[in-house]
Amino acid sequence: MAKCITIADIAQKLNLSRNTVSKALNGKHVPDKTKREVLQAAAELGYKSFPSLDNAYINLSGKNILLISSNMLMNIPFHVHVMRGMENELAKLNMGLLRYTISAISPMENLKEYIEKFEVDGILCMEFFKKNLIEQVLSLGLPTVFLDFSCERIESPYPYDVVMMENLSSVKEYCIDLAESGCRSFGFVGDIKNCLSFYERFLGMQCALQEKNIVYNPKNNVLADNALPYNNIAKLAKLIKHCELPDCFVCANDFLALMLLDALNTLEIHVPERIKVLGYENSAESKISKPTLSTINVNKTNLGKELIHTLINRMNNRQQKTRFIYIKDIPVRRETTNMI
Repeated sequence: MAKCITIADIAQKLNLSRNTVSKALNGKHVPDKTKREVLQAAAELGYKSFPSLDNAYINLSGKNILLISSNMLMNIPFHVHVMRGMENELAKLNMGLLRYTISAISPMENLKEYIEKFEVDGILCMEFFKKNLIEQVLSLGLPTVFLDFSCERIESPYPYDVVMMENLSSVKEYCIDLAESGCRSFGFVGDIKNCLSFYERFLGMQCALQEKNIVYNPKNNVLADNALPYNNIAKLAKLIKHCELPDCFVCANDFLALMLLDALNTLEIHVPERIKVLGYENSAESKISKPTLSTINVNKTNLGKELIHTLINRMNNRQQKTRFIYIKDIPVRRETTNMI
């Protein structure tokens, strides 16, 4: 089977960020020289882009989009804001949004019947699916877009799309700045086995260490799979005591970073004097924590809009190769890294 050429392949070939490559391929503003190089590399590698969205908006009125998620995720502020961006865009297009809520007991028991009953035209997935569930969704043969993805290799005869944050380069750039300000050891806090975004953020930290000639020490990490003690400060504090404390903790998201601040406080480990902490999302809570949390901003409403645009393209071009679409994030410097 021929290799699926992605934006990441072009970015690697040209030593550019995936966001820059995505902009060049989608006609957004980049230097002329960069645009020429990207288009040439795309042609050489055999990459095929989507057509303009202007043509994709034809005859969409009345189409039904199905959002698959769990109640737990849809109650998290991050996903609420993403949902708002999706709903705003669908309202402009007079397209309907249906919800299919999954549970741990019966994740997709009646999904096929639901899709047939409501004449679903495309699927959006906002859930940390395991490999078998992703393959089950794709087996339906409908245009499908995922927000984030599994770390496992997925086999499917049907192409699909994934919308991601620019995790790796965003964390890498921030960690390089921290290294240049004096941090000589870094640890990661989060699950890198199931969520691709978290794993890419972990890789971003590792890439920064490599670039700054800092030895990676896995004993600096607080890593766990789904057993990570969410909302249990005492258990998190216990995990911290069993790791070798780094100069900086890089957290998979703001939720974990805020938990970490509480755990460090119970251990009387001072932030940022003894250790620095970096989150990811720029949640409302990150702005009012004590100390305020340094993080990386995600434009969540724009993310929801991008999910809809990507699905529209997929609905109009079902046979296009699988694509990963990356959205650029912006560093937010606050008190926990002492880089205001």
